Amino acid sequence: MNNGIMSDKINKASDENLRTALKKIEHLKNKLSLSDSVVEKAVYIYRKSLEAGIVRGRFIPTLITTTLYAACVDDFVSKDLKDIANASNETEYDIMRYYKTLTDHTNLHKIHTDAIEQYDKTLEINPDEGRILYDKAIECSNSEKYLDCISYCDKIIERYPTDTGTWKLKSYAYEDLNNFEQVIACCDAIIEIDPKNKNAWHDKGRAYDSLNNHEKAIEYYDKATEIDSNNQNA
Repeated sequence: MNNGIMSDKINKASDENLRTALKKIEHLKNKLSLSDSVVEKAVYIYRKSLEAGIVRGRFIPTLITTTLYAACVDDFVSKDLKDIANASNETEYDIMRYYKTLTDHTNLHKIHTDAIEQYDKTLEINPDEGRILYDKAIECSNSEKYLDCISYCDKIIERYPTDTGTWKLKSYAYEDLNNFEQVIACCDAIIEIDPKNKNAWHDKGRAYDSLNNHEKAIEYYDKATEIDSNNQNA
């Protein structure tokens, strides 16, 4: 194939990806009441992801949402992972995974360090600020400081024992440490709080899968599917 034609096709695909990103980012901007500067930074980060080639093989809506989350973190905007996940209908787990990939491959890894420094300054003023503790736990996870992440999650859980998002973040940190018994314990805590939390049942199944207990894994995957099916029919 002619190299010029191939180049035109690649450029058109990139332009289409960027148009899709702009529409979704604008939609989330209105939904979350974000500033134009955050949107501009999200678009810049998405362009960087296109240049780095990390769009290929990834779910575009999740990646777009993740660029907006990265922009919020970089600007220290008071929208946390839960807010953005709820507004976009993406899972916190997927955004976290894409965020790690995004910052590692687009020379944005300094975001993690800068964000942790900003969170530390805020916590010096108000050590009981649960949202900041949660955001710092996320940054520790993305910096691969999983034990620190778990420690901050424990501090939040001590104050807010029924916060399922924190239990979920803690389970992800244990998963990265390959401690699947603790992942199951976190999932059980979530299920006790919210028995119809399909993600907790699914994560529990995945943990048993990793422990090669496939019979248990299937049981919990089926439970998650059953809950999801009931929700769709509601």
